[in-house]
Amino acid sequence: MFQPQFKQLLHASAAAVLSVACAASAAQTTIRFTVTVVGTCKIQEQDAAGVTLRCTRDFSPADPRTLPALLGQLPPQPLALVEIRAADVGEGGTLNRYVFAAAANADQAEQHAGVLAFY
Repeated sequence: MFQPQFKQLLHASAAAVLSVACAASAAQTTIRFTVTVVGTCKIQEQDAAGVTLRCTRDFSPADPRTLPALLGQLPPQPLALVEIRAADVGEGGTLNRYVFAAAANADQAEQHAGVLAFY
């Protein structure tokens, strides 16, 4: 008579231990995942001299024409990065000013005109 009660107690104890173990393991389960942030840009302003792009914060691509988001939206002329500045706080991001490379080279040549260097 004592033996069936012992079996019931053993089964009840095992069930209790199992449910506590399952609850504890469920509470301690950790799921790891990775988030990759890819820099992206959009056209903020475009004029005859060049283009200003609003990009993800601290992202200033050397050649913005290689960005998938801008494919076909930029002129075919080579662009030269001439200015990087933080956008307004409310808008966020980085403003990158690019000028057409021919215009940038002309400006540099004009700045150095009349300068002689002796070595």
